[in-house]
Amino acid sequence: MTDLPITDAVLREACAAFAFRGTVCDVKPCGNGHINHTFIITTDENGMRRRYILQVLNTDIFRDPDGVMENIVRVTEHIRAGLLAAGGDAERGCLHVVRSSDSTATGIAAYRYVDRDGRFWRAYDFVEHTVCRLTMDSPDTFRMVGWAFGNFQHQLSDFDASCLHESIPDFHNTKKRYAAFLDTLSRDPVGRAASAAEEIAFLTARQERGSRIVDDLAAGLLPLRVTHNDTKLSNILLDETTGAFVCVIDLDTVMPGSSLYDFGDSIRTGACTAAEDEPDAERVDFRADMFRAYAGGLCRGNRRGADRSGDRNASGRGVHHYAGAGDPLPDGLPGGRCLLPHRVCRP
Repeated sequence: MTDLPITDAVLREACAAFAFRGTVCDVKPCGNGHINHTFIITTDENGMRRRYILQVLNTDIFRDPDGVMENIVRVTEHIRAGLLAAGGDAERGCLHVVRSSDSTATGIAAYRYVDRDGRFWRAYDFVEHTVCRLTMDSPDTFRMVGWAFGNFQHQLSDFDASCLHESIPDFHNTKKRYAAFLDTLSRDPVGRAASAAEEIAFLTARQERGSRIVDDLAAGLLPLRVTHNDTKLSNILLDETTGAFVCVIDLDTVMPGSSLYDFGDSIRTGACTAAEDEPDAERVDFRADMFRAYAGGLCRGNRRGADRSGDRNASGRGVHHYAGAGDPLPDGLPGGRCLLPHRVCRP
């Protein structure tokens, strides 16, 4: 992704590239995201104001932007069709991708714009009268998050996940992560392995456990599902008046995988008593009440329970702790600043 500034001229050209209804009358930066550049576009159509989200996708992270957008279009169209069939709120119940203003564009080119500097743009309808919450303040809040992502799984339970692209290849491939860890450990280029001996022993003793979900997917023992892969509270829109769930957002990391990945990712952050980069290990603990709240909400949301058993959900939690514990070590052992043994949270 280019580091060139996004000028007013660039923004005007990007706005003109999408089929926004009315005339653009305001453009403002939006959100606290650290990955994509986001703007709120306001248009005027015969006195009626409409709003849209306009984004530059970070192609340094998402190397196949067309694949990302193809995933999003397929998933949102499937959810919308289900909502329409069930008499649900198809306007606010899922994201709407805005088409290109180029009426001759076909395929995924009809949903994106690449500017002269190589930036990859896409746009959505703004979901009005909604808010995002950032603070997980209680088990009831976490239960609602579980219901939201369980409902997301339910909406896509009849979708063929194998047709989706891997937006970030090997994102949850714990076998490859472990192989990278062993490679770095064998080289120990700056002599840090000795200082992390306890953490290294913890990981090596659990090698088989760490690859359990990957192995079971490959063997067909777990079903392939559509996974969100960023299942946090801020990726849910809530009605600004009632606080009720409206829809799931931030679909860039949607790809095929196991629903246990989403479960483990939620528990890793939501049921922990501290931030993932907390330096004081004494403050890091596991909240069973949050675990139960999320699991209960998830099972009610997906209408069918876990893929196989509660045991598997516990496995999802453990594998995410395992992967999260291993992440800093390959980065830190070569001499980077990410070697943080205190981050290892033992399930």
